[in-house]
Amino acid sequence: MYKFIIKERGKELREVILDKARLLVGRDPANEVTLEDDSVSSRHFSVEIKRDKVILKDEDSLNGTFIGNARERVMAVELKHGDVIRAGHTLIKLFKVDEPPRPAEEYVRRHPRRAARTIVASNIRLMEKELASVADRIDAMRTKDGATIAQEIDELHNPFAEAREKISAVGRSYDRLSALYEASKYIISGFDLEKRLNLVMDAAIEVLQAERGFLMLKNEQTGALEVMVKRKIGGEELDELSLSMSVANEVAQTGQPRLASNAAKDPGLRDRGSIILHKIISIMCVPLKIEERVLGAIYLDNRISEGTFNESDQELFSAFASLSAIAIENARLFQRLQYEEKVRTTMSRNLPNAVVEILMKNPEDWRPGGTLQKVTVLFSDIRGFTTMSAQMTPSETMDMLNEYFDEMTQVIFTHHGTLDKFMGDGIMAIFGAPFSYGDDADRAVLAAMDMIRRARVLNERARERGKRTFDIGVGINTGMAIAGNVGSLDRMDYTVIGDMVNAAFRLASVAGRNQILISSATHASIEAPIEMTDVGAIKTKDVEIRAFEVIVPSGESGEKVSAWRKTESG
Repeated sequence: MYKFIIKERGKELREVILDKARLLVGRDPANEVTLEDDSVSSRHFSVEIKRDKVILKDEDSLNGTFIGNARERVMAVELKHGDVIRAGHTLIKLFKVDEPPRPAEEYVRRHPRRAARTIVASNIRLMEKELASVADRIDAMRTKDGATIAQEIDELHNPFAEAREKISAVGRSYDRLSALYEASKYIISGFDLEKRLNLVMDAAIEVLQAERGFLMLKNEQTGALEVMVKRKIGGEELDELSLSMSVANEVAQTGQPRLASNAAKDPGLRDRGSIILHKIISIMCVPLKIEERVLGAIYLDNRISEGTFNESDQELFSAFASLSAIAIENARLFQRLQYEEKVRTTMSRNLPNAVVEILMKNPEDWRPGGTLQKVTVLFSDIRGFTTMSAQMTPSETMDMLNEYFDEMTQVIFTHHGTLDKFMGDGIMAIFGAPFSYGDDADRAVLAAMDMIRRARVLNERARERGKRTFDIGVGINTGMAIAGNVGSLDRMDYTVIGDMVNAAFRLASVAGRNQILISSATHASIEAPIEMTDVGAIKTKDVEIRAFEVIVPSGESGEKVSAWRKTESG
């Protein structure tokens, strides 16, 4: 079985089960999956499920359908678990989910009221047969003497008593199943994990009249059970973990429920220390399981009376636990997706999409700490910005900066650079960290050349609109620096630290209008056929730096470099 987790701009995540052989996705309300994104076509794409394969087909959408961070639109593709579909501004992630475990439990989960009627009907039919047998015996008594009749009436007492007990048990089972059904509607209605866990525990204790209840989940790293909720009847929190963990661990390991009407008389339980220490009498523990995968266990007990739980309770509670496991897994998945989206959004502000994808697969690379490595640092700023902004309204200033930063960020990302920070009207970018491509100096210089070209385009637009134009200066240096995340676990900024960073900043500060100055270290690292002029030693505030000016020809960027790269790779 497959499902979509859908994130539309400005909306909460939502889940859609792919329960048909073919589904249409788009803005049309008649589609099986309807999106409200204006950049999505009415019939944007379809998915078809064949022999456990999910085939996506673009339905001639206006803006195209894309997979992951690929720039090329797809017309037809086989999707895999975890693939992210991009349609307009909407992200849709495909997940393969486990089927619910056993047919009986699935029937109870999908049709609880029908299942309840089936249980009642089957027991009533059984009782009808027994009562018919009793009626036949009463008819036969009419021809017998008083003593014989009295003896046979005594013999009939047991069948009637058993019938009363069965009627009572059927009513009890029906009441409990109905109550669990009502509880299940609330349990599966949201994605808040903590709330789901508490609802499951409260429903279990209340419906099955347990004295205490414990809900445990497996630690996803260690596999050990961890108590998430511990409760007394009436909703009061327990202060101590006075349960039989040996029973809970056994259920979690075997995936099979455990029932004991009187633990003190159960050969497999009576000698266990926790049973004796906590004076536990009745126990029922069922696994939280999806197919053969155990997520945890729900443990109920009673230290007051024996026979609190029976086999009928265990059967119903196991079905309820299966439904609860699915709800818990969905809540966990939602929680994980929210965290991933937050991390992805944070990283996307600084890194190109390709680097973000690598870091999402290796999150340990995005933790505090640093490494000494060779990097190329680029600084740029707008010449005379302070004077210019004094002659502009605040709105004009912010509009110009936002347009400028947006264009320059795209250039940096195109050349696989890392956006370190914006500083007023300035930009700091890193090439070679967190990942080196081997030609990081080339990429930094090519990015600077494209920044100059892009600034020319922005100025042409500004002139057409009667707005102010601007010029930029760029400085680049290559060397060893400490690269890594600086900050706390809640807020981290990726940056580089070292004297070589200061040198790049100094070069940018003395660069002329639309001029790129690079250090001798960067010059020595470049292999691409880039035209440069040696401008000699440049005296900055406190040091001299030998510099080279990069010549930026007009026209499209990268033509000579593309040809050079093809020659190198061939």
